[in-house]
Amino acid sequence: MPECIVCKENYEVGQPCKRCGSDNNGWEEWKREEKALGPKRALLRFLEPYFGLPLMIAGWALAFGLMGIIWPWGGVKIYVCILAVALTFVGCVLTVPAVYEKRFSLREQELLRRVKRGRAKGLGVGTRVLIVSVVTLGLIILLMLLLVQSEAVWKLMEWLMLEDTTTVEGSSPPQEELGFKDKIRRAFPLACLGGYITLVAFAYSSSLMLGQAYAKRLSEEVPPPIFLQERLLVKIVRREAERVVCRPITQKVTDDEKAPNGDEKAPDETEQEPRSWTWDEMERTDDGGIRLKAIVKAPSEAGKSSIEWAEDIIYVVEADPWSRITKVGRVKGT
Repeated sequence: MPECIVCKENYEVGQPCKRCGSDNNGWEEWKREEKALGPKRALLRFLEPYFGLPLMIAGWALAFGLMGIIWPWGGVKIYVCILAVALTFVGCVLTVPAVYEKRFSLREQELLRRVKRGRAKGLGVGTRVLIVSVVTLGLIILLMLLLVQSEAVWKLMEWLMLEDTTTVEGSSPPQEELGFKDKIRRAFPLACLGGYITLVAFAYSSSLMLGQAYAKRLSEEVPPPIFLQERLLVKIVRREAERVVCRPITQKVTDDEKAPNGDEKAPDETEQEPRSWTWDEMERTDDGGIRLKAIVKAPSEAGKSSIEWAEDIIYVVEADPWSRITKVGRVKGT
């Protein structure tokens, strides 16, 4: 059975959700349209905003990579260049289906940030894009500084990635004779190669932006999740809590209610103990759910026939953002 876009409860197609009463026709139409398009065309529609920027970056990566083998990566081992081009191109391309597969959870995360608090709120798409860009540029600068300032790092990278530069006499020129500008010129090919590989990070950032645009279009066609509909959220949690806490009353079987063969019938447990609920407080939890406090008046043992309310019980009910009860705690009784 399909899952309700509002409360994540299973529902029957064409019918309102039995749990929250939401109309899922817009959600059904959205899924039918994507299914009719097919996987490839649906992915192409996902790429329409920003003119398919991740694939453009992948194309640039392939073109620049082939040119980089000639210049400016001169002196870098050829198999290292080919491996860098292949991994960068494939990595840029794969960011698109990776984000596309997570498009619905990405929408939920973005909407949940509106009601979450503190560390649970997490980072938004815009913040993640900015962080990825800044960290990427920082790594390029750090790599350049290490290649210029640290002779040990340079020796290691030279051994791993550069062609043999020994002279006819069989020894490399003394590194102490190189000035600062010469060291920058020497490290330039490796720094360019490192900067080239970071194109994957920019492709991922642009894919996240596509996911954000997709989530915005979907939100215009379907009702908001239940954690953004506070009245509905409280209503369902109250109803579920009352159903969970109220205990069934086991009725005694009389002689008139016995089966014809003389056996006793199974006791009827459909009737619930009468209780009076007074909902006193409500607050949102850090994860976007809610916490409710209820004062419940239960009948006394002596006066159940006349329903004499003699006992006050305080319950604290906690539910997740999708209105699923996670905890019911009894605080005290009087």
